[in-house]
Amino acid sequence: MRLKPKPTRKFPIFSFPQLKLAKTRILFSFLSTFPHNLRTQVVDEILQSFIPLRPRSRAQITYSYLLSFTLQCSNPFPLALAILQRTLRSGCTPVPQTLLLLSSAWLNCRNESHSVSKILLEMQSIGYHRTVGHATTLYRLCVLLIS
Repeated sequence: MRLKPKPTRKFPIFSFPQLKLAKTRILFSFLSTFPHNLRTQVVDEILQSFIPLRPRSRAQITYSYLLSFTLQCSNPFPLALAILQRTLRSGCTPVPQTLLLLSSAWLNCRNESHSVSKILLEMQSIGYHRTVGHATTLYRLCVLLIS
């Protein structure tokens, strides 16, 4: 499924430092009611709406919440990698809990015999392409998870 460019919509930027990352499932729980392809489309629209933001770090908390929610879904890849890519491209650093959630999601994915290359190809199928710097970062992250 290839996503088509759409007019940019403005989504709220969550900047609630008092919220714990554990409550992120509530913030994006409405997404769990959508079929996977529609969820992918909505998340893509959210990510695309943050591209023109300046400073780019304004969306960091929302990226964290969205990534946390996605990693806790039953089929987090390749969408979680697209969110991670957008997070890194914006100059933001994923929160420390991301590594634990990503590791857990990765182990589940590996138990289902998914390969790194297949996941990265699926990422392209939803409209996100590996870039040299970020592909290396994603590859290193995958290697870190494997070891």
